[in-house]
Amino acid sequence: MRVLVAVVLLLNVSCSVNILENFAEKTSNDALYFDAKKLIDGGDYTAALAKIDLMTDDFEAGRGITTLKAQAHAGLCGLNFFDFVLALRNLGSQKMLQFLVTNFRSGAVTTKFDHCVTAESLIKGLGAVGARSLDENLLLLLVSFTKVGQILSFYADADQNGTATPAYDVCTIATAGTRTAGATMPDEDAREVGTGLTVAMESLTAVAGQIDLGSGSLDSLASACSSAPAGYNFCTKTTAADFTANELLAIRSFIREGSAFGLDLNGCAGGSVSGSASCRCF
Repeated sequence: MRVLVAVVLLLNVSCSVNILENFAEKTSNDALYFDAKKLIDGGDYTAALAKIDLMTDDFEAGRGITTLKAQAHAGLCGLNFFDFVLALRNLGSQKMLQFLVTNFRSGAVTTKFDHCVTAESLIKGLGAVGARSLDENLLLLLVSFTKVGQILSFYADADQNGTATPAYDVCTIATAGTRTAGATMPDEDAREVGTGLTVAMESLTAVAGQIDLGSGSLDSLASACSSAPAGYNFCTKTTAADFTANELLAIRSFIREGSAFGLDLNGCAGGSVSGSASCRCF
């Protein structure tokens, strides 16, 4: 009894030391999950991924951990879930791509959107859109938009002020593997812009009516796709490798257009892809 009283007294005397801490299991999968989630909530995404890497392979492969890993990569890409949801609800009449450039600053760092590519791949790997949960589709929607914003910020916003450079030439194709901030975009990143848009549309359809994102303001996405000329409609494809050369030109054109959706670049003067040759890359 005296020993027990002494232990209780010690616990009460010092709130900064937990004498039971040395006996706690810190390396179990559940403990690592708890730590990783806490780190993500605190914005330490790299440390969270390090915790996930310590989990056993079968546990790490689980659906919940896959989603947690995607959240960490999304954070490294620049996604702040709650802030971006609020921004989307206040989208109003802003053009979508300019809105994304305004909300995401790559800081001229390609690793940011590479993390978004990884997050997107992890969530898509959980199954087709109809097999994913509401939360999974919402996360994928936000990740896809973040990816588009970071890529366009890297290339089209040379001074990183949140506004695309009007003279930026999105139609010129950079050599494969060449990534230079403020310079021409290679097709591999144009492909990622394309899937960012098509996956976002697919996910938006899945969450519509269940979550209020101000999605009525996103109608320009579908409208822009339906206006694409024959042979240039990329909007049904959600895998980057599937786009044809003409569809890649259409993706670049939608970045360039200025009527309702794009960045209004390089002489487009507010025109649309279907209505103005100066807004097309083909």
